[in-house]
Amino acid sequence: MHMIYPIVAYGHPMLRLKAKKINQMDKNIVQVIQNMFSTMIQANGIGLAAPQIGKSIQLFIIDSRIFGEKKIFPKVFINPILKPNHTSKISDFEGCLSIPGIQAQVKRFKKITVQYQDIDGIKHESIFKDMPARVIQHEYDHLVGKLYIDDCKQSIWQKHQKILTHIQKGHVHVPYKMLFYKEAQHTSPLER
Repeated sequence: MHMIYPIVAYGHPMLRLKAKKINQMDKNIVQVIQNMFSTMIQANGIGLAAPQIGKSIQLFIIDSRIFGEKKIFPKVFINPILKPNHTSKISDFEGCLSIPGIQAQVKRFKKITVQYQDIDGIKHESIFKDMPARVIQHEYDHLVGKLYIDDCKQSIWQKHQKILTHIQKGHVHVPYKMLFYKEAQHTSPLER
């Protein structure tokens, strides 16, 4: 049986840490991956990064269906390194399980190369474009302490200020468990 982790909410310092490299694959990391996948599915997400479940390690998973697979399984990215393959960026709406109730337009590279390890520790270098590239960049940002709303205009922050404050205080109703850091003070990226 897999454990369902609570999703770390906006305002928690965990989401601002730079994640540590995974030096050795072991059964504990495999169990974390399996639990993350169960958590992501239960929360109806398409991707989940380890910092979102309170683990500051360089790991994220993405729903295989984003890559055109018919069967659902976690596409695992361990110790990823991203390189843009394309200078152009595309703007599209994004949301995040850690910031429920808010969607905002974010510019992302259209095409990227990713070096990473899979669940078996095998190294890969793959090219991704369009939606898979967007989701990978979103999840990767979690590993470097960045959130998608950090790149939003100040007007977006002002528009969603009330919701962000409610999330920080734990006043949000979602169909999944969340972990709140109630002592966190809200600051916009402009104040950091």
